[in-house]
Formats: sequence, structure tokens, C-alpha cells
Amino acid sequence: MNRRLVAISVTVFIPMLTVMIYLLVSLSSATDAYREITHNIVYANQYTQDFKSRIDYSVYLAVISWKSVEELGDEEMMVNGFITVNPYEYIDEMEGACDLMSDRATVSTSRNQIQRVKNTLRSLEKGVKILEEGINGDWKYQEKMDYFDQNIKNMTTLIREGIQDYIYLETMNYENIRRQLDEKTQQSFMLCGAVSVIAIFIAVYMTAKANRSVTVPIRELCDMTEKVAGGDFSVRTKEVESDEIAVLSRSFNDMTKQIGWLVEDIKRQQENLHMTETRLLQAQINPHFLYNTLDTMSSIASIQNCDLVSDLCQSLSNIFRYSLDMKYPYATVSREI
Repeated sequence: MNRRLVAISVTVFIPMLTVMIYLLVSLSSATDAYREITHNIVYANQYTQDFKSRIDYSVYLAVISWKSVEELGDEEMMVNGFITVNPYEYIDEMEGACDLMSDRATVSTSRNQIQRVKNTLRSLEKGVKILEEGINGDWKYQEKMDYFDQNIKNMTTLIREGIQDYIYLETMNYENIRRQLDEKTQQSFMLCGAVSVIAIFIAVYMTAKANRSVTVPIRELCDMTEKVAGGDFSVRTKEVESDEIAVLSRSFNDMTKQIGWLVEDIKRQQENLHMTETRLLQAQINPHFLYNTLDTMSSIASIQNCDLVSDLCQSLSNIFRYSLDMKYPYATVSREI
């Protein structure tokens, strides 16, 4: 019975637990996706705001010969708020950031976009080297400014726009995640409904089955008990299952069998007792006939003046009476004498 009750509970608990785990996993997956996208966007925005301004201003300082390229890496805050950086080191740092953004990208198009940004960074590094050679060579100021405007600034603009495109692609993935979440939510509702219906159906079926396996045998036991109370000890219950009801049925059958045997034994004892009483009555009738005959013989002998014969008959009648006397279970020595 305990196993059946546990089976009914498990039938309802496990499907509901499965659905709950599915919902938690779906929600966790969507939350992780939103968190990844948000982290990528925030991380990319940091470099979008700073990279172009720092590279452009630092290279410009080298062009106007305020500092050499090697001296630009001190990250000095200028009056206008710009921070000077070493272009080569900052480009390497940007490439590392691009690798990280590529690894954390949530869609393949974002990875492709970051790859294009890295290609532009390599071109930018080459452009800075060419410009540095021109600065250290015999390039005129206007030539340096033209090259700076047409190559360095244009490439930093392309890099900024590439990162912005990366941010746009990651942002567009929000819609995909939302759509997937809506689909999973709809699937979850359908799954919950289906699992609930199936679980309820199975629980009702198992409950009804357990109810039948308990109430029907108990009702049969009640009916059999009434028959036994009416004197029918031949009734037997069916032992179908191996649960507590089967133990009761087996015990009831054993009890009924034992009672039947006891009743039959009592009947046999009563019949034997009746037969014994009859035989005893018969045995009592024969001595009375013998007593009467001896008394008659004693009377005839007394009439015929045969006192000796009369005494003998009387003595024989007395000893028969004494031998067949049932009043006393034990005999005294004086009476025996």
C-alpha cells in the first residue's frame, strides 16, 4: 500500500519537477544570453568612445613634432581632456580587446565584423609606421598632415564604425533572444498543460486502481465474514495481490479453515458423547433387568422356604448394584470389604 501511495505521489511530482526544471533552464539560458549581449555592448562601447580620439590626437602630436611616437605612451591628460597613448601599444591592446569580443560574440556576423576591424587595425599599424618614417624623414608638414588625414583618421573612423556595427549586430540579437524566449514560453505553456493532463490522468487511474485493490477485497472480506457468521465455513477469499490485503485474506482463509475444523471436531465429539450416553443408558437398562430378575428369584426362593438361595440372589444383586454404582468416582476400603 505504501508503494502504491508513493507511486501516485511520484507520478504527479516527477512530471511537475521536470517542467519546473525545463522552465528554469529556459529562463536561465535567456538570462545568460541577455547578460552576454549586454556585457559585449558595454565592453565595445568603451573602446568606441576612446580609441579614435586617443589615436588621432596622439598621432597628431607626433605629426606636429610635439612628441615622438615613443614618447606618446605616458597616458598624459592634455588640457582638452585627451589622453596620449603609444599608437603601437594601443593598437595591440585593441587587438586583444577584439579577440575577447570575438570570443564572446553571440552571433557569427559579429565575429566576422570583429575580424574586419582587426584587419583594419593591422592596416592602421602599417600606416602609423609609414607616417613615423615620414616624420623622421624629410616629409614636409603638409605632406604629413595629408597622410594623417587621408589614412590615419580614415582608418580610425573605419575602426570606430566597425565596432559600432558590432554593437548594432549584438543589439539586434536582443530581438532574436526575445523571439526565442517567446517561443520557449509558448512551448513551456503547452508542455505544462500536456504534462498536467497526463499526470492527472495517470494519478486518477492509479488512485482508482489502488482504491479498487483496497475497497473490493475489503468488501469481499465483509461478505465472507457474514457467511462465516451464518455458519458457512467453506468460504474462501481470492489472494490476487501480495500486499496487506492479501495478508488479511490469507489470514481470514486460515482462520476460517481452523474454525471449520474446530466445528467439525466439536460435532464429532458431540456425536461420540451422544453415542456414549446411549450405550451407558443401554448398559444401565441391562443391570436393572438383571436386578429385577435376581429380586424375583430371591422372592420365589423365600416363598419356597429356600433361605440359602434367597440370600445368594440378594447378595449377588447387591454386588452388581455396587459395581455399577456411578455416584462415587472413588471407593473406600470399608465399602469394598
